[in-house]
Amino acid sequence: MKLPVSKIITREMGMTFNKYFLKDGDATYENRKELCNDCEYYSSVVKICEKCHCFIPMKMRLAWQSCPIDKWKATKDEPIDPETGAHYIDQKYYALENA
Repeated sequence: MKLPVSKIITREMGMTFNKYFLKDGDATYENRKELCNDCEYYSSVVKICEKCHCFIPMKMRLAWQSCPIDKWKATKDEPIDPETGAHYIDQKYYALENA
């Protein structure tokens, strides 16, 4: 049985990118959460930033993401596949979608 792409990506991201995800209690995450919750562009009903249109509960946890109006910065570079030099998430998603 072939697993759905979303499940494969989620599993791989969990194993590969654990160091790139900010967790509850992490000072950077808590700071981002506070800044976003107080931001005029944050829609608390749908949890979307009206400036970048991202789903904020996820974006706040990704260390390589930054705020579109510079309220918070990325703390790590986006993960790159050492073999190809490509952005790892995009490359894995493309490979799985076209398998």
